[in-house]
Amino acid sequence: MIACIIGIAAGACAVAFLYERELARMARFVRQRDRLSNQPLAVSLPGPGVVRVADAVNAEVDVARVERQAARQEQQAFQRDLAGFAHDIRTPLAGARGFVQLACDDLAAGEAAVERLGEAAAGAGAASAAGAAGEAADAGAADARAASVRRYLAAATRRLDDMNGLLDALYVYTQAIDPDRTLHLEPIALQPALAQVLVDRFADFEAQGRAVHLSFEDQSAEILADREALARIFSNVVENALRHGRGDVDIDQRGRELRFSNAVDPAVASVIDAGRLFERFYRADPSRTTPGAGLGLASAKSLADSMGLALAASVEPGRFTITLAW
Repeated sequence: MIACIIGIAAGACAVAFLYERELARMARFVRQRDRLSNQPLAVSLPGPGVVRVADAVNAEVDVARVERQAARQEQQAFQRDLAGFAHDIRTPLAGARGFVQLACDDLAAGEAAVERLGEAAAGAGAASAAGAAGEAADAGAADARAASVRRYLAAATRRLDDMNGLLDALYVYTQAIDPDRTLHLEPIALQPALAQVLVDRFADFEAQGRAVHLSFEDQSAEILADREALARIFSNVVENALRHGRGDVDIDQRGRELRFSNAVDPAVASVIDAGRLFERFYRADPSRTTPGAGLGLASAKSLADSMGLALAASVEPGRFTITLAW
């Protein structure tokens, strides 16, 4: 009997020793494991307890692997987006620089002409009819150069305005995604808030020969939102319609939804990816030749999400719709 007890005790000690050694090996694996490695923890000692520990460790390894893949994909997407945005900034900047250079060239030519006139006047004892005609021609050329300079500088200003718009859009986007942004939610009358934005853009619609058709099921409809953020959402959606749509814009309120709808060129509609419209820097034009940074709808979506609102887009043949739901 005593021998049996001693044998059992010895066996238990041996098992305990093996388990302790296995657990020590597992602990060493966790401490020394390369954080970037996907190597799983293998089990060298059978037993449910050890297997459960290994499964738990390997589950964490899998989670870390998935997170690394997601972070890598996000970084790659950000780099692509940043490259596209840099291209968007370089384009108007290069254009502005070119027009400024043309203006400088014309100014230099004008200065040279003035110097020639001065030299001619100093060397002539009396003005002749031919000389007077030459001076008149030079004066006309100077006026033409001045007009060219004004035209070039105006074009350069437009390019710089485009670049300023891109930077403004980037600033608004960074504000929209700021997790520390403070929102003051309050009941806001929907129709007056929207009307103010439309009044501000009236001249833009008029310049394009377009109109806005409003239809409210409930004239007193309210929405719980931050006033400034809601105005920004409306402004960005309207800007998108002005920039990329055509024809009149229909704005309809039904129940707890507000829909902005406008016609789009069929060729444009065919390349719009509705699932990506709210991604930062997304533009349906792959050549990025159309105006804008692709941040307006991304900012609107982020602001809507932060207030518990839903912003969605749909594309039908020849028709584009954005819906705000609350």
